[in-house]
Amino acid sequence: MDDMPLQGTMVKCPINKQYHGRIIGKRGATLKQIQSEFNVKVMLPKQNDSSNVVEVYGEIDNIEKAVRRIHELAKNQNYGGNNSGDNQPRRNRTPNSSRPIPQKTSNTLPINHR
Repeated sequence: MDDMPLQGTMVKCPINKQYHGRIIGKRGATLKQIQSEFNVKVMLPKQNDSSNVVEVYGEIDNIEKAVRRIHELAKNQNYGGNNSGDNQPRRNRTPNSSRPIPQKTSNTLPINHR
C-alpha cells in the first residue's frame, strides 16, 4: 500500500490536528488498517506543518468509506488523541493510580401500583 501511486480521485478532509494521532494509531496501526481495509492511501500533514488537511486517494466509493471511518475516529472520545498515536480505549483513572474510578450507576426499582 505504501507504494500506491497518488493518482486518481483525491478528497481533502480538514480534521483538527489534535485528532491526527487517533487516525495514525499506535505505531501507525490504525492508519495502515484504514488504508488496507478500504484500499486507499491516506496522507496526513507533518506534525510541524500548520495544515490540518488529511488527503485520501483511491476509488471514490472507498474514499467515502475511509473518510467516514476517519471522522468516526476524530469524534470518538474513547480513543487516544493529541498526536499521541495511542489508539487504545481510555479508562477513567485517578491521577496517581492504575485502578479504574468506579462509575456511578442508577439503580431503579420497579414500582408496584396497587
